[in-house]
Amino acid sequence: MSQSDQFSGRMGLIFAAIGAAIGTGNIWRFPRMVGANEGGTFLIPWLIFLFAWSIPLVIAEFALGKRSRTGTIGTFRIFAGKHFAWMGLWTAWISTAIGFYYAVVAGWCLKYFELGITNGLVGENVDTQLVWNEFLQSSGNVIFYQFIVIAITLLAIWKGAKAIEKVNVILMISLFVLTVHVLRAITLDGHGGW
Repeated sequence: MSQSDQFSGRMGLIFAAIGAAIGTGNIWRFPRMVGANEGGTFLIPWLIFLFAWSIPLVIAEFALGKRSRTGTIGTFRIFAGKHFAWMGLWTAWISTAIGFYYAVVAGWCLKYFELGITNGLVGENVDTQLVWNEFLQSSGNVIFYQFIVIAITLLAIWKGAKAIEKVNVILMISLFVLTVHVLRAITLDGHGGW
């Protein structure tokens, strides 16, 4: 196994695990689901499933991968027997199918980021819903941003774990900074400042 296929330390692995556990779904869909389902009441089953299902699965995935040192098909073959190798193929397919969905959503996020830094959503005469609907109705634009996300993902995979580790450090710091800004925005009283 080449050095680029391994994380350089524990922090890189932790950031990768946090990124996998948080996921785009928790950022993209979670706030909407909390608001639509009575807020705090929705958090109770979410926390139960987080600790009873999600965290143990991530730990099991890391443990099985570390022990087998092979892909999902080989891992199922090693731990469940050769008749269950198809389950590894099924798992790989599910991950790929989820990747299709996330590539579209990440493309939307990229477009939203571009609109944010170019002030495309700012101003009294800007109808943000119209701007967004026009983007979604232009399949060429949607595919373009999805293609950029896929290209970035393929580049990260090609470069190995070291590249993923570097990107995760930047993204986790960005997530922390954005969280601080969101908390600040929530506490603003309309006159600016804390």
